[in-house]
Amino acid sequence: MRVERTPEDRAELPAEDAMEHGVLHHVLAHHPAPLHRDDLSRAFDEPEMAVTEAVDGLRRDGLLHWHGEFVVASRAAIRFDELGR
Repeated sequence: MRVERTPEDRAELPAEDAMEHGVLHHVLAHHPAPLHRDDLSRAFDEPEMAVTEAVDGLRRDGLLHWHGEFVVASRAAIRFDELGR
């Protein structure tokens, strides 16, 4: 059973988790297109460092990959997203 997070639930997340949630959602919404790191940074009204830290956290968790200057979702993230549809 899929548990949907409401905007209110996301507002209760720690700032780092909320940023990671937003970045992962954004990358998955653009899948299969890779996102250039500059485009990803511009998509959020946050300091570039916050976006980079979110990507790094998601990468360490195995949900995103860097390919040069581009960010792509991992197979695990894509499959999880598919299961939720």
